[in-house]
Amino acid sequence: MAPAMPFIAAASLAFGIYSSVQASKQQKAAADEAERIGRENAANIEAETQESARRTKKAQDQELATAQARAASSGLEVGGTLSTFLSNLEEGQAESLAWLEKSGANRARLAELSGGYTAATGRAGASATLAAGVSQAGSDAQSLYSAGKGQWWG
Repeated sequence: MAPAMPFIAAASLAFGIYSSVQASKQQKAAADEAERIGRENAANIEAETQESARRTKKAQDQELATAQARAASSGLEVGGTLSTFLSNLEEGQAESLAWLEKSGANRARLAELSGGYTAATGRAGASATLAAGVSQAGSDAQSLYSAGKGQWWG
């Protein structure tokens, strides 16, 4: 058994290095996927926000047109209080739409950042795994050399 020990130890050392490299690759792949998902989520949020803004604007335009039609059918001329009302309605609608767009942009940015932070954490973990594997390999090689000194090699 003793003559086989250097080969067993060397195989164990090689497998340890291989395992660390593979784990590091898997962590990097997971980090890349997290980043991709973050970008995809952000794009989906932006698309949803644009569609929501489009629908909101259409509803607002209908509301304003209805208010103007009611005013016109009542025989009142647009001016004074009615004009102020319509102006305030338009202003409120514009603020509401701007808030919707800003809110959607913020949610999209946060989704992308979240994916980026998750990816950065994964990449750091991959580097740590690889470094730990290399460190362990060095330690194992030193132990192998010390154990075999005088027995397996001069």
